[in-house]
Amino acid sequence: MPVVTHFTRDDQIINKEKEPSVAKEVEELNAAYATYCEKRVKDEGKSRFTERGSTTLNDPKRSIQCLVQPPTTRHAHAHVAPWKLEDEYKKLNAEDDLDEGQAVEVEAEQVVDGDDGDIKEVNDTEEGDADAEAATSSKPKTKGWMAAESLLETVLIMERAVLQNTFEDLQLAYRGIEMPTLVDYLQQEHPVLASDSRDRKRAANARYGGNEFLDTQGEKREEERRQKEEQQRATEVANAEEAAQNKPSAHRGGQIRELWKFSSPMLDRKHVTCMAWNKANTDLLAAGYGNNVTVDDKQGGTICCWSLKNPVAPERVIKLETDAGISSMSFSEDHPSLLAVGNTDGTLALYDVRVHGNTPALKSAANAGQHTGTIWDVRWVQKGKGRGEGLMTISADGHVMEWSLKKGLERTADLMKLKRIPNQNSDNAGILGGGKNSNPREALLSRQSGGMTFDVSPRDSIIYIVGTEDGTLHKCSKSQNENYILDYRQHEEPVYRLRWNPFSPQYFLTCSADWTSRLYHIDRPEPVLRLDSNNQDSVQDISWSTARCSVLATGTAQGRVQIWDIADPLKEKATYEIKGQSINSVLFAAQESPVVVAGDSRGDVTVLKLIGSEFERNGMSDAHQEQLFNGILQ
Repeated sequence: MPVVTHFTRDDQIINKEKEPSVAKEVEELNAAYATYCEKRVKDEGKSRFTERGSTTLNDPKRSIQCLVQPPTTRHAHAHVAPWKLEDEYKKLNAEDDLDEGQAVEVEAEQVVDGDDGDIKEVNDTEEGDADAEAATSSKPKTKGWMAAESLLETVLIMERAVLQNTFEDLQLAYRGIEMPTLVDYLQQEHPVLASDSRDRKRAANARYGGNEFLDTQGEKREEERRQKEEQQRATEVANAEEAAQNKPSAHRGGQIRELWKFSSPMLDRKHVTCMAWNKANTDLLAAGYGNNVTVDDKQGGTICCWSLKNPVAPERVIKLETDAGISSMSFSEDHPSLLAVGNTDGTLALYDVRVHGNTPALKSAANAGQHTGTIWDVRWVQKGKGRGEGLMTISADGHVMEWSLKKGLERTADLMKLKRIPNQNSDNAGILGGGKNSNPREALLSRQSGGMTFDVSPRDSIIYIVGTEDGTLHKCSKSQNENYILDYRQHEEPVYRLRWNPFSPQYFLTCSADWTSRLYHIDRPEPVLRLDSNNQDSVQDISWSTARCSVLATGTAQGRVQIWDIADPLKEKATYEIKGQSINSVLFAAQESPVVVAGDSRGDVTVLKLIGSEFERNGMSDAHQEQLFNGILQ
């Protein structure tokens, strides 16, 4: 007789004094169970409660076996000699030539008789074969396997592997990884292999000897490099000891080391105008190039996508189909392969860097209300609430526009038409303001101001700050297209760049041709901090460090890359100079490494490593960085 369990429960002991609420709940459950048992006893024998049992039978299992005869195999071997490989290679070439010759079929040929001008048809087999052989011999012999996509991908991987082995010490320095290089390891463990590796490195230096970043020749330079690294390490240790004894001097002693340069012979007559890091692949850097002023021939701008894995040649090259130059660019965050490019003729274009070719994926049209002046800045902006990204641009025509990608690249709103504000320090303030003695026509023409740069608030995408060619700074809102929310203390010269601090979203930094860089609070018209160029040099670009909240870099017109720390703003911490050139664009590395890339007027992008603990993150979180930044300013 099977045993059937009707109801089971796990009991627990509850202390009524310590847990009165739980004890009350348990008492209610016990009372409910007692009531259920009492009802079941009273209703026994009725149709309400019935007991019924059943037995379930499982099907018996069977095992089926079968016998399979293994397939027949055969062992084959052959001795391969060099002459046999050469014969087979010639045989393959002959087959390729035969396939190409068969494609040329001469079935009939019309020949014009010189005497009477009649047209007669020649079907002679021997003449047709001779013509086919002549046509085949005149055409260049092409080998399809050399253009196979699989082979190109393999060669690309091989090229990257060879270059990363060649620049191993520089790549490790860029990543901030402290470990012995392969050559040093082989020199200790396998001297013969180390000698071969040095020979290969010398061959690579001879092959790419025209580039400055491959200036390593022989064991003597290797020894000099090691001595310099030892001196740098000793300097860092001395600075750390000095910082431990005297805290105010902890920010002193920064150094800059040049790692390599992104350069190409096709960019000799161009200058770098702007740069942008890819949001997903932080090893990919896009650089825009324009024509030098001294160049007479008209050539369009060029976009080069450089990879850290290949410092020798760009991964992708895009040439504009017009004579315009590149003035601004920005990568999308939602679609990392899309690159928004602003041109000097007012055209806004979107390129997919995964696709080979010079044709943009989307492009603004003149009849759709595009800019009429140079687009000096372009930014991708999150619309919020799952609506994706949009584009904002500012141009020399004085308009701030918003663009949408729903139905192609179309302008959705004219956010602001910049108006000129009179400079109280200028002698023409009465004319600009439209005073009593001003000409109405002249006052009307001077009311519009050209836009130079802008940036959207990280906290509120509706708020954005604009900088103009007059040096003015305005706080604007997308909900108001007529008036400014706040006017900041203006620069004396055009504002070239404006960027928010990545750790403290209430502060933004500007740079101008008046030799200064200024730090502003979003709600205060007066600047919080001012950095003056000691060489009376126009500051053309700025960039915040992604690793240290208080560190920033500036690029000047006299070829200087200056590193500043707002904790000690009286003097720059480190300086790197490129003589005879102008620094047009600077960017900190996107990998939170103390690395700066600088684009100059010669068309080179120089990669610089900042040496010193004051430039590194040192394990600090973003919240700690924001607290440190606000504490410095207070």
